[in-house]
Amino acid sequence: MYRYFPSKELLLARVFEQWCEGYWTRLARAADGRANIDRLIDLASRSVEAYESQPNILVMISALQLSNDPAVSAVMEDVRARAERFFLAALEGLDHADAAGIVDVVFAVMGAKLAEWVRGAIVIGEVHRAMETTIRLLLEYQDPTVIGATA
Repeated sequence: MYRYFPSKELLLARVFEQWCEGYWTRLARAADGRANIDRLIDLASRSVEAYESQPNILVMISALQLSNDPAVSAVMEDVRARAERFFLAALEGLDHADAAGIVDVVFAVMGAKLAEWVRGAIVIGEVHRAMETTIRLLLEYQDPTVIGATA
């Protein structure tokens, strides 16, 4: 099989990309909820569930994210961009830069919490709770000390 791929990493990146096709099918279903927060929580929950059923994918992603192979990096960037589109679409009425920042934070927290779960440091329910808390803080929280903020 390796004769079709210049490296083991690229083979694994293509396997991950193929796995993502099922993940994207799952995300393509309309996100539940009328509000941005509800849709984003729904997408995050479905994402966590996808990885929950295949924890070895997370181990593979960790290795691929550290690759310095340009072909692997290109596959990983494409995968992330495709996933981002689903999350950005859930954030209606926001400035694109703000929405992209929110998605970056959601992805960072999800990655960190899923890594803790794979290591056995937390249970999967804690990942779901962390995602909901993060999204609520990002979309609902208003600092009362900021001039013009409403309580």
